[in-house]
Amino acid sequence: MILHNHGIFTFDNDAQKSYTKMIEAVSLAEDFLEEHAPITLNECEATNFYIEDLSISKFMHINPKPSSPTLRFTR
Repeated sequence: MILHNHGIFTFDNDAQKSYTKMIEAVSLAEDFLEEHAPITLNECEATNFYIEDLSISKFMHINPKPSSPTLRFTR
C-alpha cells in the first residue's frame, strides 16, 4: 500500500514476511526509477557535527507541552 505523503506499507502474518515484502517493493520502485527517471546528484562533502548538538532538550522550546489533551484510557 502506498499512501501519498505518508509512504509505503507492507503487511503479512509475521514480521519477517512483511519486511521481505517491503524490501521487494522498494527494490521494484528503485528499478523503475533508475530506468524511467534517472537522476545524478552532485558530489558533496560530508560535514562533521557533534552528537551533543542533537540533544532533544535543545529543541524543547519549540513545543514544550503538547497542545492536545492527554488521552485517558478507562475500563
